[in-house]
Amino acid sequence: MFNLLQLTVRCRDIPIDEIADVARAVETDFRKYRPWHQNVRCQIDGTFLVLRAQNDFDEDGEALCEEFRSCLKEYVSTFGPIEVVAIEPLTDPPLGAALNIPRPSISEHDYSKITRRGDPAR
Repeated sequence: MFNLLQLTVRCRDIPIDEIADVARAVETDFRKYRPWHQNVRCQIDGTFLVLRAQNDFDEDGEALCEEFRSCLKEYVSTFGPIEVVAIEPLTDPPLGAALNIPRPSISEHDYSKITRRGDPAR
């Protein structure tokens, strides 16, 4: 079974003059050193730094909060509390047949023109 979760956590009280650089650094850090979190985005939302990630193991969001906290300690002088904003289950991935490339339908008459050797029908 496919149990991928979309998690959103946020942190406040990051100095305004550091927040843009911290957002870039956190996103890069998660993508490079924490590959168990996928599709990571770290963005500024007003006075909050919001981290979104997908994983298949963090049902309460606490693991993401802990790693966010650890990461922030590396990149910012001070920060406030981190809270879980949302945890959303993602739908199952498409089945194999759903990934097939649609092909235009060809009538038997047109197919015979394509496959016939020699002169094409006129």
